Amino acid sequence: MNPTCYMCEKPATSREHAPPRCLFPKREHSLNGKDLRVNMITVPSCDEHNGDKSADDTYLMQILPMSIGLNDVAEHYFQSKVGQVLASNKRLVKSLDESAVPVMVHDIEKDQWAQAMAFKVDMDRLMSVLDMNARAIYFHHHGVKLAAKMSSVTNFSLLEGSPKLNDMVNRGMKMADDMLNDVGASRHGNNPDVFFYRIAREGNVELIEFTFYGTSKVLFTLIHDVRE
Repeated sequence: MNPTCYMCEKPATSREHAPPRCLFPKREHSLNGKDLRVNMITVPSCDEHNGDKSADDTYLMQILPMSIGLNDVAEHYFQSKVGQVLASNKRLVKSLDESAVPVMVHDIEKDQWAQAMAFKVDMDRLMSVLDMNARAIYFHHHGVKLAAKMSSVTNFSLLEGSPKLNDMVNRGMKMADDMLNDVGASRHGNNPDVFFYRIAREGNVELIEFTFYGTSKVLFTLIHDVRE
């Protein structure tokens, strides 16, 4: 019997990379010439939930490496590849330029403020592709499709004019990070300089934490049916 798609009940026609393959530098675009497109996570997918979202995957690739405080792998990838792809997208460049504003960013761990530039991006689009990847990772990790209610937050999206709310979100993510540390949640992923995930469940609450390029994090909170 052929497997069905990780997202729906249609027959799988291909393998979907989770997270998208384009986030991982090829050898010619990688720091120190290391090929990071090896031993990647894939899940069975139908055409609709694989090839039809390639433009959204590219958008994620263009936006993620612009976050603050990423590792050298991200910086090199942006300089050698991502920046060129971004520059060719005139509409996106214009949108980012027009929305750019100076902001003060608070590092809650060091309790330090630093000046940076913020851009308006399509967060609905970003979170849509990230949520699909959470479902893919869940399927990869557990071997079943995600049926729980899911919410998500990131540490790289700021709410304009809401420093207290931004701090509250980041503190919540820090608490979740500490909880995952306390239970000894393992890191999964063969290319952790680009991406790794951690996952843990207690009762009907499950956390999935994505980490991209060392510091950009997405936290997914799953609320399972109590009968599961």
